[in-house]
Amino acid sequence: KALKSLLKSQPQLVRDALNDLQRSEALDKARQDRQALAQSAKALNADVGATVLGNPDGDVTLVEFIDYHCGYCKSLSASIDTLIQRDGRLRVVVKHYPILGPESAQAAQLALAAPRGDSAQVHRALMASANLGAPALQAIETQFGIAAVPTERTDKALAEVRALADRLGIQGTPAIVIGGTLIRGAADVAQLEAAIQQARQQKAAPRGTKAPAVASL
Repeated sequence: KALKSLLKSQPQLVRDALNDLQRSEALDKARQDRQALAQSAKALNADVGATVLGNPDGDVTLVEFIDYHCGYCKSLSASIDTLIQRDGRLRVVVKHYPILGPESAQAAQLALAAPRGDSAQVHRALMASANLGAPALQAIETQFGIAAVPTERTDKALAEVRALADRLGIQGTPAIVIGGTLIRGAADVAQLEAAIQQARQQKAAPRGTKAPAVASL
């Protein structure tokens, strides 16, 4: 009774308690994400099931899980290109994670079948395409001289990406990994640049020290 009376007279106590709980849960989730990212670092940085953009020898890698049918992924593509243009030391690994239907899977297979020298252009053509039907994909195949899509190899690569996404708790696209930061959903250029800067500082920091943290993304 006394507690009810207190909460009625000071409702901000309930709000403060809920805010504290949310902050605690967010911190726990961030710790779990960092642990999962550290355990999957090798798979994240590998080019299996991926298209590599930017500097292939860059000092920081941005990993992006995408589906070519995802409107948010298409919007984010412009931000990724801006980052690549601004930052000559950035490596981008586009992990193909087709979850929005058969056309998404066919587009991902086409991207993976592209010759290494044309892979970035094929990726951008697929991102720019408003239609992923058979005629549109055939046009891209013809444009870049892709003779055949080796589905057995590409299916295996896509299965590895799906397994990686499952381990990281990624259920939608886009999802972005930069160092120890996992961003579920879209982010703007400023947010991505902050995460890249943090990852760079962390790499440069002496072992046993921590770089200043950026705000949670």
